[in-house]
Amino acid sequence: MLYECQQLSFTTYYKIKENVKFIKRPNLTEEQELLFLEEVLHSLKTGQTLQSTLHLLNITSRSEFLKSITTDLMNYIEQGYRFGEAIERSQRFDATITSFLKNGDATGNLIKSIELSIRLLKRNIQLKQELKKVALYPIIVMSTLICVLFLMGKFMLPQFIKMFASYNATLPQITLVIMNVTEGVVKNFNLYFLGFLIMIGLIRRIGSMPLTRRNIEQILLKFTFFKEPYTDYRTFEFSYLLEAYLGSGALLEESLKLIQKNTTSYVLKDVLEKNMDNIHQGEKLHETLKRCPIISMRFLEMIKIADRTGDLKNILNTNVEYYDIKYQRRLEKLLIYVEPALTIFMALIVGVIVLAIMLPTLYLTTQVM
Repeated sequence: MLYECQQLSFTTYYKIKENVKFIKRPNLTEEQELLFLEEVLHSLKTGQTLQSTLHLLNITSRSEFLKSITTDLMNYIEQGYRFGEAIERSQRFDATITSFLKNGDATGNLIKSIELSIRLLKRNIQLKQELKKVALYPIIVMSTLICVLFLMGKFMLPQFIKMFASYNATLPQITLVIMNVTEGVVKNFNLYFLGFLIMIGLIRRIGSMPLTRRNIEQILLKFTFFKEPYTDYRTFEFSYLLEAYLGSGALLEESLKLIQKNTTSYVLKDVLEKNMDNIHQGEKLHETLKRCPIISMRFLEMIKIADRTGDLKNILNTNVEYYDIKYQRRLEKLLIYVEPALTIFMALIVGVIVLAIMLPTLYLTTQVM
């Protein structure tokens, strides 16, 4: 009786949770998604059922987020939903990963879709780690410079002013400029900090707007220095997603609709949306992609061959590996130029600060002598 009451209250809770739309469920990070899917894949490959896999993860995991997810998923599955549908209803996973799992589960290729999801997550995490390495150096240097300017404006420059006033000397112009800037920042620090946060929020808000994303893509495509690595990346993304959806059992038209829904490129979204009727009527894939400027010419020629031979999956697999390696090499080459440029920029700022500090001392020494 007690067990039945517990089950009833548990079911009632999930019905309420499902129907109340304003409950915000936190999204998982890519690292958390990867951890969860690797655990599920390992258990499924050892021959366990999906329900027993989720139950085992729930009772053995030390992670609260993993316990929460498995609890949600077990209850959705008990209500009759498939695993991919349960993932979608949990609203915890990335849209692309969700579509992989939902489509793979519906077509009987769940393990394959989990493997593809893990592969994509690992690559995304690796790419972000490489970009963080580049961003870490300027962030540390800029933070140090801000602290130096703050301390200089708070403690050092007032002493310079008193010292020069006692000798009836005039501060050098560069020192006056630095002094006025730092003094203004120190006095109005809260206001500047609030303005900085508002600016960051506006940039993120404006940057996420479709119109802004489209314009940024158009700008990238106008400059050869950015165009080649960007088209390589987008070609890799398209070929990987198409290979994954086809591999999970989806038809070509359905796969293109899923890509149109989940890609982060608004240029590709627009092209697929405008040509979906043509695709439905039997237009060849390379004819559609020819209208998309972010797809490389080499890839188009390969797709043209695939349209003629019908060997699309193998050609996609070859291109995924090729463009992945090519993009990684272009990114490494780009970083070779970025790091020295950042170093020079930081050196100029440090040089100005050093001059602002040293010139008054030299000038005052000359005056005294």
